[in-house]
Formats: sequence, structure tokens, C-alpha cells
Amino acid sequence: MPLDTVLDMKPYLAPEQTSTQTMELIGIITHQGTKEQGHYVTITKKGNKWISHNDAIVTQATVTQLLQTQAYIMIYRKMDHDGGTGTK
Repeated sequence: MPLDTVLDMKPYLAPEQTSTQTMELIGIITHQGTKEQGHYVTITKKGNKWISHNDAIVTQATVTQLLQTQAYIMIYRKMDHDGGTGTK
């Protein structure tokens, strides 16, 4: 499934729901290995940068790397109507 950093929830809402529901990708968890044995790696967003967390190894990731991963779990945050996130 293609991965994008913005998710428009409108197609998944009830027809009477009129408010805009846009979500921003802020993290993913990937699994490397087999179902019997493996390893989890996360990539999280900090400001405008993406950071890869692989045990004690923390490196900067690119959006291209992020979009090429096979995400096991995707973490989204609701965006304000002006395009920002709901946090300050």
C-alpha cells in the first residue's frame, strides 16, 4: 500500500460529517525479520526532520527512505484547519 505523509479522512467519514479531518504522519514502526524472530525500528518526526531509531543507533532519515519502508504501524496526528498540527 502506498504511504503518504498526509491522510485525508473524508472518504472514510459518515456523509453528515462536514468538518475537515486531515491527519499528518508523525511516526512509523517497521518489523524486520520473520514472524518467529525479528526486530522493530521506528522512524519519528521531530519538527521537519525524520529520525530513525534502531536500538542505540539514532540517525536522520529522508522522506524518500520513509516512503520506501514497509510500515507495520503508522502513527498519525490530527492537523488543524490551517495545515498545522494540533500541538504547540
